Amino acid sequence: MTSQKPVSISVVLILVCALMFLPRNSGADSQGSANGNCAASLSNDLSQLYVPVLNFQGQFFLADFQVVPVASEIQLTEYGLITDIGPFVGCRPALLSSDLTLHIPTIFFDGVSYVADFRYSQDSSLTLIGLGQKTANTTSYELASSSNYQEGCVSPCLCPITIGQQITGTFDLIQLNPDPLFSRFSLDDISWTVIGPDGTVLHTITGFGIYKVGGEFAAMHQLILEISIDKGDLMHFDSGLVPESSQFPAISISLNRGTACYDIRLNISAKPGQ
Repeated sequence: MTSQKPVSISVVLILVCALMFLPRNSGADSQGSANGNCAASLSNDLSQLYVPVLNFQGQFFLADFQVVPVASEIQLTEYGLITDIGPFVGCRPALLSSDLTLHIPTIFFDGVSYVADFRYSQDSSLTLIGLGQKTANTTSYELASSSNYQEGCVSPCLCPITIGQQITGTFDLIQLNPDPLFSRFSLDDISWTVIGPDGTVLHTITGFGIYKVGGEFAAMHQLILEISIDKGDLMHFDSGLVPESSQFPAISISLNRGTACYDIRLNISAKPGQ
């Protein structure tokens, strides 16, 4: 590991507080061990966060962070480029998307594993936007047959979008700490398949996301995804904050990349699995 000049990143102290007060299991958490060498770890005194592997645009890094509670910061004390990814094959690394959303699928602390999502903002801060205990707060979801994938021309270009193809698959919905108006969830372990009319596999989709539902005057919801199609680079999809047509825990929502002329649209309908 090559030591670099520390980079100071402001972060909400909710990371420390939430980990101190979230319920813990007395035994080891099997989901933490399930992520193998990719699991991040937080020291017993909540002062050090170690991320053994982080994927950013196809390159892999390791990183050490020091938590500085007085200054409300974590400091990147050491990092390095990983050239041999072999030890991490078969487990899920942390993912840093192109818009600097950071998803850590497993933080191992005191025998329990947590999922955490952060967002890097314009004021050079990395803000914790969600934290949840994986085993206690996880619900497995299945896509309904009405879920479909559309790709093609969109407005303002004068050509029709392609006919939608069915999406099948599953994901985990993990409850995170709420904000005053919305319940918040992390989508993890997305494993979707786009299937043609003859049953041919057209695309595979993996990644993660954030879902929120609630509102002050009307039921609203929003789904944001960072997904890879056919093992390509992560792509950002956003539904925007729209009226909720289904009744949670059922989810029915459409989202796209927001690009002009040519876009991909995902129409997602899902409910807890049997």
